[in-house]
Amino acid sequence: MFTYQLDCVIIAPKNLINGKVMSSAVLEMLRKDSGDSTYHPLTSLLMLAREPDATIGDQITIHKSIARYVEAERKAIEIDTSAMDPVNFKFQIG
Repeated sequence: MFTYQLDCVIIAPKNLINGKVMSSAVLEMLRKDSGDSTYHPLTSLLMLAREPDATIGDQITIHKSIARYVEAERKAIEIDTSAMDPVNFKFQIG
């Protein structure tokens, strides 16, 4: 766990502290702290998944974490039936 102490106060409009501007600032802080100008958390997670002692369960968990940033999670699939022909059923009893 990392703890960062900020010695300054940032005063900026709300839209400058969220979204990409904020994530860029956090990423730069992480890069500075790690001493690696190419550091990215997703790359680090992938490296952990590739460790020889990583279990299959660990690898799956890590890849699921990464997948959330690559593909949108699908909670439901919508099927449009307006272009489908009707289906007729014929039942015969007896």
